[in-house]
Amino acid sequence: MAEIACYVPTLKVAGHDFKNDSFDTRQWTGLCMVKDALERAGHEVDFCSSATVSRYRLVFVSLTSDRSIWEFWRERRTWEPGEYRVAVGGFGVLNPKVLLGLCDYIQLGRGERTSVELADAVLKGHALHGGSVIHVPDYSEGEEYRLAQATEPYPHEVVQTVRVYKEGHIGCNHKCAFCGYSWHRVHVGGEFRNDFGGAHIEQERAMLDLKRSGWADLGRLRVTALDGSSERIRRMVNKPIADADVEELMARLCEGKGRSVKLFNVVGYPTETIEDWRDLEEVMARADARSEPKDTRVGFGLHNTPFRAFPLTPMACSPMAYREYRLMFGAMAPNLPGKMFFSGRALYGAEDFGCDSLAATAMSCMVWRGHEKAADTIRRLALHDRFWTAPSKVKLATIESVCDIRRMFEAKDPADLPTSNIRTYAKVEKLYGRYRDLPPATTGARR
Repeated sequence: MAEIACYVPTLKVAGHDFKNDSFDTRQWTGLCMVKDALERAGHEVDFCSSATVSRYRLVFVSLTSDRSIWEFWRERRTWEPGEYRVAVGGFGVLNPKVLLGLCDYIQLGRGERTSVELADAVLKGHALHGGSVIHVPDYSEGEEYRLAQATEPYPHEVVQTVRVYKEGHIGCNHKCAFCGYSWHRVHVGGEFRNDFGGAHIEQERAMLDLKRSGWADLGRLRVTALDGSSERIRRMVNKPIADADVEELMARLCEGKGRSVKLFNVVGYPTETIEDWRDLEEVMARADARSEPKDTRVGFGLHNTPFRAFPLTPMACSPMAYREYRLMFGAMAPNLPGKMFFSGRALYGAEDFGCDSLAATAMSCMVWRGHEKAADTIRRLALHDRFWTAPSKVKLATIESVCDIRRMFEAKDPADLPTSNIRTYAKVEKLYGRYRDLPPATTGARR
């Protein structure tokens, strides 16, 4: 019988009922790689649920975002009691202080090597601590820990129910100052891209890579990223996409048939003003002016994400805007239908409904910048069903009543960060001063 398991969530999260839409159809690739590595090392590994977790000695859990930590606090209460040890890893695992009461082990960075080392130790009755693995009872603020890295993509095919996955690259070939994907993993392999439904169907690609390729093969483009509404903002965060590049991409897409393309964007950066938002409108107007009118226009869906000061990035100490950004971009053009902010002859731009509320951003901030007291607050709120079902305004008011969340949004000294004893592959702390003293954004709705 297997002594190790990978945990499958069972609560309803973001519209998914994991009791029915289970690991067989919704799989975390990183956790599948960990399972594969463990099996290749000779361990038998099962999947488990909250009802079966007590059958195992070691349970691996993948926390892929800051929100997943809140959700796991809530779900952990449903677990059957037992003598098992719980190891958490994933992108959401950067701040150990908000995890100390949630698990037995914290895995930082890549997990295919450390998971095998941890399994070997635990099954022999030993504890493993140090480097990229934190044994929670032995955690110390005075000890330095490091995100585990890989020198090559995972070399084996990972067989999943819905596909066979083969890792082609790690990290990103760009170094945007705000992005954990760039700074938490050493870049190995080719350019960042994401194929939807196979390499010959639709793609997500970086705009800089599209330009470098001579704007080739745009017919397959489904998603790209601005990550800043103006050229000024993008250059500030080390994403050197010129307005002329954005205009060129839009004009070239207008040469084809009408379609929709999603533009990922970040709002609320330090120094951002309404003029930065207007800059995007002007770029779209120029692209539209050089294009032929179309019966079916090209639509650009702007997916805005409020800026978060991710740990272990150059902007980790930056101020965050304590403002509401949901559906604020489209409000610049109140005379246009829906959430459009630009409407031309050949193209239009509309804000989508996926922008996080200020309450959601506050929940993220508590995870990334919270110390032990914030961890207790997260636990108490996460265990209240009424908190989860409350409207965003009520969630935010509740958070404001139990912690000084506004202060968490302010610029931080490096020593005040809860992740000050965590290191990544690059010396990002040398870049903190470049972004720490910038004024916060004045866009969005003041809270």
